[in-house]
Amino acid sequence: RHFWLVHQHLLKWHQALLAGASTFVEMAPLPMVPKEIGQISKINNANIYLDKEFTREVLDSIAESPDVQLVHLASHAEFLPGGPNQSKIYLGDGALSLKQFAELRIARDDNPLELFTLSACRTALGDRDSELGLAGLALQAGSKSAIGSLWYVDDLATTIYFIRFYRLLNQGIPKGEAMRQVRAELSTNQLELKGLSLYDRDGELLLDGLTTRQIRQLRRTLNHPFFWAAPILLGYPW
Repeated sequence: RHFWLVHQHLLKWHQALLAGASTFVEMAPLPMVPKEIGQISKINNANIYLDKEFTREVLDSIAESPDVQLVHLASHAEFLPGGPNQSKIYLGDGALSLKQFAELRIARDDNPLELFTLSACRTALGDRDSELGLAGLALQAGSKSAIGSLWYVDDLATTIYFIRFYRLLNQGIPKGEAMRQVRAELSTNQLELKGLSLYDRDGELLLDGLTTRQIRQLRRTLNHPFFWAAPILLGYPW
């Protein structure tokens, strides 16, 4: 109990950097990314960078921003075998290869990030040339914990997952336990639809302005493991 209270106190003082891309030249749009970033920004004191504002310079700035402790990136990512030049994460103005991501080497040895989250497809996959993929590189770059995903994820389900995850973190719940709780809530249908809005088990608004297709999806399939089991935590679980 004492640990959770201390954890909660520390989280409330964390500055967050939230960045994402929702439109792409040759890839499907991710219309939920702005809502994901927007809802998470209400939980944490955050700097927000969306679409064209999400550049490599934003990632470079993390090394020079000691107050930033939480980084959340939402976009497309692509892991391909064959070495770090093949895989990439998409920014608002292009893409960053796994090799370039490694070269960032965020110099925060004395002040590691609390959490680096990559809300994108297959960011925890790797091979012998790129062990643990982009999420693994986030650990190497100076973060106590990193979250990546094991397969192609659903835009709507991922947004719901991370909004709820950060709310639980803000309550003082450790990272690993927060992930366990989100999985349990989604797998047992503990979310509530009211009209065009979705609420979590605490009665707080998760998303509003849902489309008819999204409502059908939420009623039919969100409890399947495909929608909630992809994100995994690397590094410290607290």
